[in-house]
Parts: sequence; C-alpha cells; structure tokens
Amino acid sequence: MTEVAFVGMGGVASAVAAHLWQGGIQDMRLCSRRPFTALVVDEPRRRIRVPIAATLDPANVEPAKWVFVGTKAQQTPGAAAWLSALCDSDSRVVVLQNGVEQRERLTPYVRGAAVIPAVVYCPAEMLSPGSVRVLGATSLTVADDEHGRALQSLTQSSDMAINLSEDITRALWGKLCVNAVVAPITALTGKPLGVFHVPEIESFAYALLEEVVAVAEAEGAHLTKEMVTHAVTRSQAAPRVQKPSTLQDRLAGRELEYDALNGAVVRLGQKHGIATPLNAAMVALMKATSANVEAAEPSA
Repeated sequence: MTEVAFVGMGGVASAVAAHLWQGGIQDMRLCSRRPFTALVVDEPRRRIRVPIAATLDPANVEPAKWVFVGTKAQQTPGAAAWLSALCDSDSRVVVLQNGVEQRERLTPYVRGAAVIPAVVYCPAEMLSPGSVRVLGATSLTVADDEHGRALQSLTQSSDMAINLSEDITRALWGKLCVNAVVAPITALTGKPLGVFHVPEIESFAYALLEEVVAVAEAEGAHLTKEMVTHAVTRSQAAPRVQKPSTLQDRLAGRELEYDALNGAVVRLGQKHGIATPLNAAMVALMKATSANVEAAEPSA
C-alpha cells in the first residue's frame, strides 16, 4: 500500500506534496493528466525538488493510506478512475478543494474511505506541468478529530501548518467568504487582487458577502465579523499583482470554478428560502465566461 498519493497536480497539491517530501515522506505517487519528470516548487526563500515523475494511468497505482485530492471541484467526476484505484476502506482522503460541500462531493467516489474536508491557504501559481511558484506559507485547517490529528502526525516533520478546528463547518464557510468574492471579481474583471482597492469593487464585495453570511448562518455556521471582513482585507493586503487561481484559469482559457463557490451559496440559499441575487448573477456570468460554454446562436 502506497503511503501518500496526490490526484491532480495543480498549484496547491504540488505545494503540499513538496512539503511532505521535504518532511521526509518519499513513498509518494503524483497522479496527473500531464507528464513531468520531477516536481519543482519555488517558494520565496527556497526551491523544493521532488524527483518523482508523474503517473499518468490509474491502472498503474495501488491503494494509498493517504490520498490528497487537488483537482478543482468541477473536475471531481473526471478523477473517478483515479479515486477508485487509490482508495479503499482503509484510506484517508484529504480534500484540497474549495467549497463547503467537500464530503458530499467526494464520498461517492472513494469506496468507503474517510473523507477529510480541509480549508487550504496556499498562494500558488502553476507555471507549467511539474513547475509551481508559491508566494507565501501553506496551511491546512481540518477538524479536530482522529483523522485531523492523524494528518497532523503525518506532516509533523514538515514545515506546513496543520491547524485543528473544533468547528470545521464554520472554518469552511469562512474560507468560502474569501472564495465567493475573490474568484468571481478577479475572473470577471480580468484583474489581479489590486482590483479590491477600487472603492466600487470593495462595496460590491461586501454586498456579496451579506448573502454568503445569511446562508452560512442558516447552515449553522456562525461567522465572526473578522472572518467576514477578512475576505476583503486579505485581498487588499496581498500584493496587488497577485493572481488568484480562478483568474489564472480564465487567462489560460480553462473552465472556471463557480458551482462549488457562488453556486453553493445560491443552492443552499434556495434550501432555506434566502434570496441570493448577487451570487446568482456571479454564477451566470462565470458560467458564460467559462471555457466549456460556447456562444449561443442568436434567436430569430
């Protein structure tokens, strides 16, 4: 049984893999659609080189004790063959994805493995297959339970922070406050984080957040004022030229992530009878901008 496997070698998964390698874990599979001969992660003060080539075929893997899922949320069904090959009832699956529905999204694919939702902070940019630049610290927040503590033990020799939360639902919604604002605004404007210094954008961001907070409260996630305002203040404090992953995807012509972010706000708002018109508008615009949507024929 393999010790650790990664599915989807984007920026976040590559950064986490590099930290685990640096911490002494070498029994590792890097599963990717695109080939590379080694993984190179450049951080502000060092370069981590993981001398492991990408595995390209699910037929070439065996179940792993730990499976880190680094695909975008909308790509999960496409990773079904990998997850089936890597997971069994003894596996633990760490979800390096956005959104508050991580357990529901992954459970159908992991053959009874334990699913560990995670809140990820990792300002990473994928330069090319196997080459990633990370602009700051990488950290994961997971539930303070047996699985979270096991993950903390797994990573104890690395310098990646694993934070244990007594209320993982609130932590996930706190991160969604960031994603539901940063992703659509940067992707739709085509601007990096400096756009949040525009007063009109700042005001619109807080209006979006009002809807997110209302739905979060209905879902039992009681957010502090700091968790909510962090979505804007964090963006304003970051380097103005920093490009979030959704903006990177738009600039590269890739499919955009929106259903797991603003889409979840709309979907869960409908469940509770809460109107979310601004988030619904973001979903519609992101969908129309996404690479998998062709222009509709004009009506007669």
